[in-house]
Amino acid sequence: MSAVTGLRARFAHPLALALDERDAFPERACRDLEEWGMHHYYVPAHLGGRLTSCPEFLGLIRVVAAHDLTVAIAHCKTFLGAVATWVAGTPEQSRWLAGQILAGTPVALGLTERGHGSDLLAGETTARPVPGGYRLDGEKWLINNATRAPLMSVLARTVPDGGPRGFDVLLADRRTMAEGDYRLLPKEYTHGIRGADISGIRFRGAFVPDHHRVGPPGSGLETVLKGLFLTRILCTALSLGAAEHALRIAARREAHTAARRRILADAYADLLGAEVLALLGARAIHLLPGELSLLSAAVKYTVPTWVNEALDALARYLGPDAGDPMFRKVRRDAALVGLFDGSTVVNLAAIANQFAVLAGGRRGARPLPEALADVRSAPPPGWDAQRITLLSPRGLSLLNGLPDRVALLPPGDCALLGRRLAALTAVVRAGLTPPGPRPSAAHFDAAARLACCVAGAAAIEVWLANRRHATGPLWHQGTWLAAVLTRVLTRLGERPSGDPGRDRLLCTVVAERVRAGAPLSLVEDPR
Repeated sequence: MSAVTGLRARFAHPLALALDERDAFPERACRDLEEWGMHHYYVPAHLGGRLTSCPEFLGLIRVVAAHDLTVAIAHCKTFLGAVATWVAGTPEQSRWLAGQILAGTPVALGLTERGHGSDLLAGETTARPVPGGYRLDGEKWLINNATRAPLMSVLARTVPDGGPRGFDVLLADRRTMAEGDYRLLPKEYTHGIRGADISGIRFRGAFVPDHHRVGPPGSGLETVLKGLFLTRILCTALSLGAAEHALRIAARREAHTAARRRILADAYADLLGAEVLALLGARAIHLLPGELSLLSAAVKYTVPTWVNEALDALARYLGPDAGDPMFRKVRRDAALVGLFDGSTVVNLAAIANQFAVLAGGRRGARPLPEALADVRSAPPPGWDAQRITLLSPRGLSLLNGLPDRVALLPPGDCALLGRRLAALTAVVRAGLTPPGPRPSAAHFDAAARLACCVAGAAAIEVWLANRRHATGPLWHQGTWLAAVLTRVLTRLGERPSGDPGRDRLLCTVVAERVRAGAPLSLVEDPR
């Protein structure tokens, strides 16, 4: 039995609503995950953990999120806290942190500060060199698990006027600090994920030893960004789980008219499109690390955006039943995922800032790795942090190769829709102009359209790589691909003609899987 199947069969959390109403942390559910061994998947296998495949890890997070997004966010945060060490830590640091996590110690990530939001360069937390280490002063705020996690990876300014090279990541261990060296800040009561520990910490002369600085001096911001390229992709599993949960609630109400079938079918198509994009992004961590700066931004912008739009549509589908307490909780919780690991605006800006390499046609085109979209096979274990770059000099191979891939689609709806996508993608790319210091509204709009093109290209890639061996009604004659491409083109301003038969089939698949308790995933067992 695979890890995803095993977790799906075992994990359930019936107390979600009651805990949410009391803003209570999901202690029991997190304990259940510990007993199952979820924390072992936060540690790479070569360090004694079980993390070998990012697609599999994406699937595990989705399973938890499909039960309760609060639990997934609360427990899986440890990977985010540890990823700086996995990316840039020494072997000794990595082994030590792995031992802590495998023993059940949660780890937090201290990036954001009050008044600065996503502007990491404006951070005021300082780490001044002292004999044997650093003196840490300053506040980190709106931090997931700031109170519950004794370990925190802290981004701190080590050179007062050093610019991007004036920051370092320090692994701060509260257990070694004197009581007056820090103060925990109160829990913030949020609209969604009400039970999560969203709080903060204020350091006041806390000592952090030299051997707890992660990476070379001045590399803190680069380390954080490289880690975020991974977590931006993986945290979209939170949105996928929320969409699945919401669809299960909606499917209890019959889609008895064409209009209602269209809403439900479109929401399911949005989930399928988001899933294949996230899955391909997770495989790219292993196979295309040099393009993660762009691909992670496209994935992180697209998946939460599509899921939130699908949930809004499902609220209309449910009508008065949209007041269902669990549906309201799912919708509230899902709305916050877009803020994690770089907000929507941050990710669109990351795309816009690389318009120079994205503009034009197929410059730098090269074949994609054969295994990138082949969901039957596990990707190579681990990832090479040395190959992760802050910029993608070749742009995005998915877009560069799109015309050739569209030409491989068999005659029919998918080919027609694919050709239209390729044409629109060429138009979008031809109109890209590099932004100045601050991208304009037009740049953000162009980045959003380009991300939509990436989602369509990812869907085509996954369908082509798996069509010969995949079975089931969604794969027959490209049903799911046509549905996803229709949604992509609609978002790009086109008006593809609807297909009532396809809508009926998608709704039937959702209803049957919900009745059977089966996953709504296109790929039920990601590897």
